[in-house]
Parts: sequence; structure tokens; C-alpha cells
Amino acid sequence: QAGRVAEAIPRFEAAVRLEPESAMARGNLGTALAAQSRWREALPHLETAVRLQPDNAATLAQLGVVLVNSEQLAAAVPIFERALRLDSKSAALHQNFAQLLRALGRNREALEHFEKAADLQRSR
Repeated sequence: QAGRVAEAIPRFEAAVRLEPESAMARGNLGTALAAQSRWREALPHLETAVRLQPDNAATLAQLGVVLVNSEQLAAAVPIFERALRLDSKSAALHQNFAQLLRALGRNREALEHFEKAADLQRSR
């Protein structure tokens, strides 16, 4: 899959050049760059995608992951909170947010989200 992502990046970059205000193009490029752990390169594309389409929970979640991996933990908190307001049934979102909260020492809140993620997984 890494090879496919690497092959897709130039196509996503071309799409961004053609339509720089396309949330989809920006989100796709940011997600592909993140898949290769190219956090700094992914960040501005995901930020732009969120600015253009602020109610996209998947893009918000990806931005949150990139912020965490860029060691911008505090900035990731409101991003995950927004994503969870839009998609409260996502076990992965609750899991990622719980890990972030634990890293910030907010253990009680983290436990709530770990439990919610587990409940959502069981109810599938």
C-alpha cells in the first residue's frame, strides 16, 4: 500500500494545483502525506481542507492525528472535540482522543473515551 500512496501523491499535488480551494483535493493530499508520516507537509493541506469544509469529521480526525504526530497536542484537543461532535459513533475517534488526553495527563477524561470506544466496538 505504501507504493500506491507514493504513486498517488503526485496526482493529488496536481489536483491541488488545478483546484487549490478544493477541500477534497487538499484532504486527499494531506491524508496521503500523513500515511507516509510526512506530518509537516500534510499539516497545511489538512488545515486548508478543514477551513474549506469545516464539518467533515474524517478530515478533522486526520488533522488531529497529524497535530499529535507533530507534537502539537494542545492544538489537537479542539480538533478532536469538533470531530466527535460531528461523529460521536466513531470508535477510532474516541480511541485517538483518549490516547491524546492520556498523553496530556487528563486520565479521567481519557478513560471515558477509552470506555466509549470499547462500547462502540462491542456494539458493532
